Amino acid sequence: MADLVQECIDDIKAKVETVTALKNKIAFYYHIDEMLDENNILKFPAVAIVYEGMNSQDSKNKGLSNQATFGVYMIGCAGKPAKPELETITLLKSLRDSVKNSKSPTAHDWNFVGEHIIQLPVSSASGTAYRQGWMTQLMIS
Repeated sequence: MADLVQECIDDIKAKVETVTALKNKIAFYYHIDEMLDENNILKFPAVAIVYEGMNSQDSKNKGLSNQATFGVYMIGCAGKPAKPELETITLLKSLRDSVKNSKSPTAHDWNFVGEHIIQLPVSSASGTAYRQGWMTQLMIS
């Protein structure tokens, strides 16, 4: 199972890296706090991909069919743009466009499940932080 989860993480990372402003600014973390602990060396905007677990979708087959959830967290803007909110909205759209209408390594669709602003500790990076949720189906054996 770990290999399939890792393949999904690598797939999202490859898709997000097609966004020019985010190239080489993406990392996998087990928890968003890990990214914030390293914020003094991050180049903004920065993206963290977090595997958030899975839920069974199939009680008849003993939980073999599951929805795996991945959070894509984007923090901050590059430099000090004149309109940081516009840059953030543009980057969020680019993130969505890079993953939507595509297949995961399991040959199932990547499903967009939401986008939300998140609160960062005061000591964290300045700028706005958002989480995009993406789900795909995983079959475990």
